[in-house]
Amino acid sequence: MDAANLKLAEGLVSPSYVRQGGQSLAQRHNMVKSLLSQRKLPRDGWDDDTIELLLKDLALMDSSGFKGGVGMGEREARCASGLVRRRHYGMTHGMGRSGNITDEQPKAAGSTLACRLANLLVKDALSLAGLTGNCAAAAAAAAAAAAAAAAAGTVGGGNVQI
Repeated sequence: MDAANLKLAEGLVSPSYVRQGGQSLAQRHNMVKSLLSQRKLPRDGWDDDTIELLLKDLALMDSSGFKGGVGMGEREARCASGLVRRRHYGMTHGMGRSGNITDEQPKAAGSTLACRLANLLVKDALSLAGLTGNCAAAAAAAAAAAAAAAAAGTVGGGNVQI
């Protein structure tokens, strides 16, 4: 909920309670902002709700998450089951282009961002573990691709999840 919606909510709920709720939302949004700006593992682990908030926001950035849209591209998934869609936090769009999983997918900003963040976080974890150089870079790329694909539940084109 943004500031304008919180202001409107004050017409329905006590402003002091809305402010408290807004502070909780701002704290979570600041955690995401910190992750995006620092591009490293957070010093303190995140709770499940914050992780799910980020995953759901990323899913809504993909064209397959656009309100009222029905994607017909080769990498846009159609889920016949709400259970499957929820299992993958709505991340049903394929990632990568022309066989390269790390290439930007124009209709999948959220999935692309998830893949890039996963890659950066794995590299940071390897660095913290003392691994550096080409071996660490290769391991980070492979691990990030696997993590992002697992989060999205999809890799490549023609995704239909049932």
